[in-house]
Amino acid sequence: MMKLTTLETIQKVQKDPLYIQIRFGKHGRAHAERVLLFANMLASMIQADKGMTLDMQALAVAALLHDCKKANEGNDPDHSVRSAEAACNMIDRLDIECDKDKVFDIIVRHCLPKGYHRDGVLSFEAMAVGDADKLDRFRFHSLGGPNPELFQLREYSVAMMDIAARVNGHKWRSFKE
Repeated sequence: MMKLTTLETIQKVQKDPLYIQIRFGKHGRAHAERVLLFANMLASMIQADKGMTLDMQALAVAALLHDCKKANEGNDPDHSVRSAEAACNMIDRLDIECDKDKVFDIIVRHCLPKGYHRDGVLSFEAMAVGDADKLDRFRFHSLGGPNPELFQLREYSVAMMDIAARVNGHKWRSFKE
């Protein structure tokens, strides 16, 4: 396997047909790229504040591909498992040196299907991608932002709600301008 930088990994994923075939729409490539942006911001804060090292390769692949096999724009409860399997197959096909188990776990846990159980502790990478996905849901809310009670990294994600609102062109703000 070839050890790539995180940037090289992102570029390789973005050139792959699995990524390119992701349609436009609510769960399209622009959504995946915003999730990558928000997940990286959350991960950077966690690393700085907690003195931890997170797996940025796994986080990047998972963020970009977390919805790659979503069948529709509505309810698709099994898309996370299909997306995780496709991402792991792509890692093998492209010979990317990456923690496939972590990528699978991050993607599956961003939207855990009913009846599907994953053992173990939720990683910070999985929390960052899950919260980043929720932060990008500002696009779906006409009056308010995402429910802060649903965030795993509540302190960090709530602090990013204004940024997410602006990135998504939403009028909601936590303060009066």
